[in-house]
Amino acid sequence: MSEQSQSHLLNSTLIRVMIAVVALAAVVVCVVFVVLNTALAARRQPIEIEPYPGAQLVAQEDVGVGQDRLLYTTQDAADRVADFYRERYHKDEFQKCERHDAPTNADGSLVYPDEPAFEVMCSIDNSTINAQHSAVIIIQPHTAGPYAGLTVIDIRRAWQE
Repeated sequence: MSEQSQSHLLNSTLIRVMIAVVALAAVVVCVVFVVLNTALAARRQPIEIEPYPGAQLVAQEDVGVGQDRLLYTTQDAADRVADFYRERYHKDEFQKCERHDAPTNADGSLVYPDEPAFEVMCSIDNSTINAQHSAVIIIQPHTAGPYAGLTVIDIRRAWQE
C-alpha cells in the first residue's frame, strides 16, 4: 500500500470514528474491570457493625468460612438498642429492621415464658455478583437464663472468602 493510500485511510472520517469507538470501548472495559474488582475486594471482609455504646462483647466465634458471630450485652432497654440500630440500618429493602413479638396465650402471657417477649431483627445485605456480604443483628430483652435482665445483641456476619 502506498503512503498516499495510507494517508487517505487515516483522513477518512469513518476510520477515525471507528478507532475512537474501539478506544472508548477499551477504556470502558478497563473501568468496569477495576470497579468490579474493587467491589469484590470490599466484600472479602465482614461488614463493620458499630457496637452499641457501652455494650460488652461476651462472645465471638467463627462459625464457618466467611462467617462469624459477635454477642454483646447491655443493661439498656431493648427498644433503645433497637432504635440505635434502626437509625443506622433501616434504609430500604436491603437494610431494614423489623420487630417480631413472641407468641402469647389468650390471657396475654407468653407461650414460652423463658424466651424473650420480642426481638428486633435488622438485616443488611450488600451482596453482589456472587459475593455474599451480609449481616443480621438480633436484639432481645432477656428475662431468664444467663443473660436475665440484660439486652442481648447478636450480630451474625457473612462475607466472601
